[in-house]
Amino acid sequence: GSRIAVSLKQSLSFHKGQVFTLTWDADRKSLVSAGKDGYVVTWDEDGQIAQSSLLPRHYSCAADINPISRSMVLAGIKRDAADNVDPCIFLLNQEPAGWGVSGAISRPGTKIVASVKCISKNNGNFVAACENKAEGNHLMSIYDLNNISNLSHNSPLQVYNDHTDFITCVAAHPLDGDVFFSGSRDCTVRVWDRRVQNKAVACLGGPGTTGHVQMVTCIDAFHNTLLSAGIEKVLMSWDLRNHASPVLKIPVNHGAVLKMAAAATSGPAAESGVVAVSSMKGLCVVRLQDQTVVRSTPIQGREKAAYHDLEWTPTGLWGAADDGMIDRFDVKSV
Repeated sequence: GSRIAVSLKQSLSFHKGQVFTLTWDADRKSLVSAGKDGYVVTWDEDGQIAQSSLLPRHYSCAADINPISRSMVLAGIKRDAADNVDPCIFLLNQEPAGWGVSGAISRPGTKIVASVKCISKNNGNFVAACENKAEGNHLMSIYDLNNISNLSHNSPLQVYNDHTDFITCVAAHPLDGDVFFSGSRDCTVRVWDRRVQNKAVACLGGPGTTGHVQMVTCIDAFHNTLLSAGIEKVLMSWDLRNHASPVLKIPVNHGAVLKMAAAATSGPAAESGVVAVSSMKGLCVVRLQDQTVVRSTPIQGREKAAYHDLEWTPTGLWGAADDGMIDRFDVKSV
């Protein structure tokens, strides 16, 4: 097969400390970043800052945009460990000056909302959230954010408690708006359907299976393919029509996986079979068709930079680094 070339094209600087999340706003052709410093920053196509706003007491570890309702959800973690403020889920809407917080759901008793994802996008604002409770319960919750006036008193529409350990990540089904997925330290990926109450519709992996036997840290989905990865340094690909066992298991041998993102979700169409994978040892790119794995050359002076989030856009692959930088890579089959 052809070679894959990965080259650094641009580095953006604003955040002080780790950048945790990136999300692409296809409507405005802009990238939104959020980091440990509490800032939510919108970057235009040229990498210039279009807007920066500070969350008063939180920082965001995860963000997602609903392109139909033109809204964004953030998972909020208290910025100061000594503060008694609860974790929350922020709803932001488009205002003339950019994104503005229109409400927040406070989650008392929750230790951390680890991730959030917009689901059922054609029906307004529904969000799936990974909520890890202080007393040890690990819940997938669905919220209806359509009634903004009542947000602060919002309780979940549905709660699922199938996971037995910390829930790390959530992804939406690309073809069925009511279906979504989550990954956990219990070594499983669960499949959920908003129309089915009280339990997951499927469980993938876990001890004694051909799937994951260590913590799942990240998932992504495109077409009928679900991707998952985690501590065991293997990228797994599952067929959503028959998920008894993974279709592909590709060793990335590159440190425990922090994040993974498929180009097919929002990247250049020509690279739709390519998946970016970040670990504590850097960035690599995997082509699913022939299972080629290519490591990105470490950035001079920033050799230890690791990416907490990856986001594909039409201009390439963006990485949210733990040293505060946001890097854009060109990824091409040559």
